[in-house]
Amino acid sequence: MNSIEVVETNTILEFPEHGTEFNKAQFLSLSKNMLLYNAGVITFQQFKINLTYEFLGMVRTADISKEQNFQVVENIAAISKLVEAYFTEEKQEGKTVKILEMVYYTQLLPKIKVDGVVFHGPDSALFNTVFGEYIQALTMFTDYSATANEDILDRLIATLYRPERAVNDPDDQEQEYSKDPRRKFNPELTDHYAQRLKKLSPNVKYAIYLFFASCQHFIANTTDLDIGGGNQLDISILFKKQAGAKTSKGLGMVGTLYSIAETKVFGNVKDVAGQNTYDVFAYLVDQNHKMEELKKKKK
Repeated sequence: MNSIEVVETNTILEFPEHGTEFNKAQFLSLSKNMLLYNAGVITFQQFKINLTYEFLGMVRTADISKEQNFQVVENIAAISKLVEAYFTEEKQEGKTVKILEMVYYTQLLPKIKVDGVVFHGPDSALFNTVFGEYIQALTMFTDYSATANEDILDRLIATLYRPERAVNDPDDQEQEYSKDPRRKFNPELTDHYAQRLKKLSPNVKYAIYLFFASCQHFIANTTDLDIGGGNQLDISILFKKQAGAKTSKGLGMVGTLYSIAETKVFGNVKDVAGQNTYDVFAYLVDQNHKMEELKKKKK
């Protein structure tokens, strides 16, 4: 955290140094202002100023047109520069573009409420998702990123956020062993949940989109995931494009689902879809290592 001293009141204010330090209110503030910035409603400078006021809990009262308040303007502008740390810069078609760093994989919105119904979300970094749920969410994420179709965003959210599981549900045999409060993933109910989740505010919807984007970035770039016993897992190898390979929708995970089912390691397609996402990743990484060893022996 950055510490900001206010001499006049002898107080110290804290300002997040990195996106991983955001609380729920700050994450929603970021989401709201990102929507305004992406839509061209505000400039990047206005975006930074807005976040500065909202993160510090300040209300704009000073008349910035008056000379005696120029120092206030300068102070806020100086603090707002801290916001730039949440972005990187890329060259796109000869222009420098601000890119938000995808570091928001910590779950800050574990529950959302719509029409009195509470929907529970997944754990940080999607640790408690099942593989079928992950594949569907990844497909929705890819489609929404390409089209900006809000119906698809609603379905992405409905994939991840589900009502609380019923007590003694006969269709959920693993209930007593699971800490996941959500109802068991059922793709047949996604559209039903999506109809209700349409009523979520745009800033909450976009925050959940940023959460999934950050989770996917975490997954695709994790090279040393601690899986206990002093062992680490390099998941990133599953997402590296092979030379000459074409990028496929959903990173080819749907095909992967059927390929694993053919091995009968986890069972049939439905069984594989119901396995924990990271357990499937661990299996795929192990298979990848075995394939690499076979290639070395053949040389």
